[in-house]
Amino acid sequence: GLWCLAMILKQIFSTNNLNDANRYLCVKDGRHARWAGFLGAGLFLLGIVIWFIPPMVARIVYPDLHTVFPTLKNPEEAAFIAIARDVMPVGMMGLLVSGIFAATMSSMDAGLNKNAGYFIKNFYQPIIKPRAPDAHLLRVGKFTTAILGVLVILVGLKLSELKGMNLFTMTQRLGILIGTPILVPLVLGLIVRRTPPWSAWSTVLVGFFCSLVISRFLTPEWAAPRFGYTAPLDAGAKEYWRQA
Repeated sequence: GLWCLAMILKQIFSTNNLNDANRYLCVKDGRHARWAGFLGAGLFLLGIVIWFIPPMVARIVYPDLHTVFPTLKNPEEAAFIAIARDVMPVGMMGLLVSGIFAATMSSMDAGLNKNAGYFIKNFYQPIIKPRAPDAHLLRVGKFTTAILGVLVILVGLKLSELKGMNLFTMTQRLGILIGTPILVPLVLGLIVRRTPPWSAWSTVLVGFFCSLVISRFLTPEWAAPRFGYTAPLDAGAKEYWRQA
């Protein structure tokens, strides 16, 4: 029950922060903003049925997915596909895969444009070229979007080489590496009022560098004995100390 309450609070804060407030700011008035909130809540409730029930059923129907997908390194990641292959009509699997790619591309496209806009309006325009015309900012924004797209592709290729790491663990690692440095200036900004303009992004860069150094050099083998852990480290123990 406590975990469910924590997840509900987390979702409320994550969908009502300034990063996603555009869904309320781009509508006509406050009444439409409330409708946008109710629509998002309803779609998320519907998404629970679509996202979580098939993998839960797969856990019962296919206790050992290694026998269903013997060539996959992490067959548990294909639980949704296993159920979809059984219940969907012939020919619908291709449509499902196309929908997955389309949803990924639309989210990636919106994310790239949004992040390019953050860079242009919060860093490039106020610091590098304050008097730049709109046409120049548009060209730089397009170039920034292309650069971010290339970086995403390179990161994806690098992550694909990590054969011994599943998607869940990879997401946790990235959250620890990137999420914590971003959280620090957000929390300090609520306490420290008078800060220079460069304080936020410099704090993120320093925090990301520290996280990278810690994850690279302060390994589980280094941390465990210093905290009194003397037992041999299996895969689960290594992951615990890596995230701790």
